This record gives sequence, structure tokens and C-alpha cells, in this order.
Amino acid sequence: MSEAVLPAAPPALHHGWRERTARAVHARSDDLRLALATLSAHKLRSFLTLLGIVIGVFTVVAMMALLDGLQRSLSRTMGQLGADVFQIQKWPNFSFGPLSPEILARKKVTVAQALQLRDALPEARQVGPEIWENAKEMSAQGNVDQGVQVAGGTPEFFTNTNLAVATGRTYNEGEALDGARVVVIGAAVVDALFPGQDPIGQRVRLGRLDLQVIGTLERQGGLPLDGNPDNVAAIPISLFGELYGTSRSVNISVMAKQHGDMAKVQDLAIGAFRRIRGLSAQQDNDFEVFSNDSARAMLRWPSGPARSACARRWARGAPASSRNSSSRPWCWRSAAASSASCSGTGWPRWAASPWTCRPPSLPGQSASPSASPAASASSSASTRPPAPPASTPPSPSATSDPARAREAVQ
Repeated sequence: MSEAVLPAAPPALHHGWRERTARAVHARSDDLRLALATLSAHKLRSFLTLLGIVIGVFTVVAMMALLDGLQRSLSRTMGQLGADVFQIQKWPNFSFGPLSPEILARKKVTVAQALQLRDALPEARQVGPEIWENAKEMSAQGNVDQGVQVAGGTPEFFTNTNLAVATGRTYNEGEALDGARVVVIGAAVVDALFPGQDPIGQRVRLGRLDLQVIGTLERQGGLPLDGNPDNVAAIPISLFGELYGTSRSVNISVMAKQHGDMAKVQDLAIGAFRRIRGLSAQQDNDFEVFSNDSARAMLRWPSGPARSACARRWARGAPASSRNSSSRPWCWRSAAASSASCSGTGWPRWAASPWTCRPPSLPGQSASPSASPAASASSSASTRPPAPPASTPPSPSATSDPARAREAVQ
């Protein structure tokens, strides 16, 4: 009888896996023991190393929190107007260096001009003047609130500046123009002057006048870098002139009926206000137009060669005597965004990117614009930049440094 053939046993693979795992664990254990031994042998060095790591991590977290706070503060500041609102004012909302003599010589914007613009602009939902005075003292019942921001305006002031009424009411048109002794106060003023009380109907003292509180504003809140946006008091604009004089220039806030009409209403407002100010077709605007979008876009300067050519030409290449509206470099937005010029007394007046800037030309070179990628993508007539202004920047050859002139057009 033949013997039965038994199957061969499979190789013991599991034994090899266990051995490799054991060796790896043993090696890592040796590394851990060596690390602990080194730390215990050099306690001071270990402590200093750990302290440096903690300080580094804390610094990174703190810087991120600070930058986030700055961004929020800037966004709040840039969004101080209400939705679909732009503002006409005498002074630029942002200035880069000292103001030019042309800007300083501007006439003030008056309440009468604001009322004329309201009548001349039926396309707008509402038009109203406003004026501000900072760091004023208000008192009531023995309590004093210092640093109050006092605003004078018409009834449109509250919606144009995005201030919602919490309790009570706002003043009406008659009270605004007749200088009624009434005031609408912010939440911080309520906390300081009437803690735990209803301020409606109470009397407060502002300057030399006693005013009646007719309303309060909703609490806005803010960051430490913002100041306190709730420490505000709104009074009729005629009463503001009685308290602080009428020599200041007012701001005119205009609200469009809908967001899609913003550009159209803004163009109509500029044309109407030019007529009210008595400007001829050859004269530049002697006022500024400001909105939330334009304020935020001021931070989005054109990048790369466009910014280098224009900004360096203005900041370094031009002599101080020629830094006026006629010598500043001009630039335009490509047709992909919209047609808008930033030449004139408000330079730089960026509204959005992409931009095309025209740097000055070197002697013997043509003054060809340095186009941005979006502007140079098409050469058709529909995307051609607008024609340059009549007064072009002077050539860098007028400067005393040829190397600086060459750098301006690179």
C-alpha cells in the first residue's frame, strides 16, 4: 500500500512580520529614551528651546489676529455709507501727501447747493446734506460723555449713512431746516448718560443748548482701532450751524433707487452739480465723488509695470514744483471693466482693476502706453483705451537725474 502524501505546511510569514514590527518598536523606544535622556541632561537648553517654540507660535497667532482685526476695521471704515449711496464732497476722501493748490482753493459745498441738487435730480431716491464735528462733550443728570461725534443732517442722513433707529423717531424735514432743539443719540451715549433708563423725552446739554432726546440708534459695535461708532449724536443741520457755525463744507449723500442705477445716477448727479457750481465744460470738477466701492477699490492699486511706471514717476521722478494736476501721470481702465479715467486732481483715483497707465517717454522714444494684460488682450476699436487728456505729463528729461527717468519707464 502506498503512503498518503501530506500537503506541505505554508511558510511562516507571520513570524517575519512580527519580528520586523518588534525591531521597529524597539528602535523607536531607543530613540525616545535617548531624547528623554538628552532633555534631562540639558534642562536649561531644553527649556529655552521649548520657550522659543511657544513664543514663535504665539507671535504667529497674534499677528494673524491683528491683521484680521485691521481688515475688519478697514472694511467697516470703507463701508460707512448705506447701500446704493454715494457722496459728493469738497475734499478727497483719501489723500496721498499734501493737497494740491487747486484742491485747497475749492469753494465749500453748502446746504443750499444740496437742496438745489435734490430738486435737479429726480432720478435719485433721496438726496441730503450732512456735516460732522468730532470730540464734543454731552452731559445729562450729572453724567458726562466726552468724545461724542456730532452729526448734522436732514432726515435722509440716517438711511444714507446706514444708521438704524432703535427707539423713538428721527427729526423730520421741518425740524431739520428750522433748527429744532432735538437730538438722536447712539447706544454709547445712552449707556454713559442714562444707564438703566429710558432716554426718550430726557434732556441733554450739548454746548450751550439743551436738547430733547427723541430717538436712539441701534448698537453697531466696533473694534478698538475704530474708536466707538456708537458714541454719536445726530441733530438737525440748521441747529448744527447755530452751534458750530456755517463756515464748514457739507457733504451731500445721494441714494439711487436701485443698485443697477448707481452709475447712471452718479453721472447725472455730477452733471447737475457742475451746473449748480457754475463750472464750464473746460473746467475740472471742483468736488469729489465717494462711495463704498470706490473707497475699497483705493486699496487695489494696479500691480506690476503699470504701478511702477505711474507711481514711481509721480513719487520720485517729478520735481516738487511740478507736482500738480497737469503733471501727474494719467491712467485708464480697460474696456473689460469700464471706461473711466483717473487723470486730474484726484490722482490716483483707482476705481477697480485692470488698469492701463501711460508712463512718460524718454527723449527720442514714442509715448506708447504700457498696457495691462487685460487691456492688451484685444486690439479692436471696442477695447481701445480712451484718448489721453489734453495735458500730458512732462518728460523725465526735465528731471535732473537721467537714471531715475530711465527707471520710470521700465
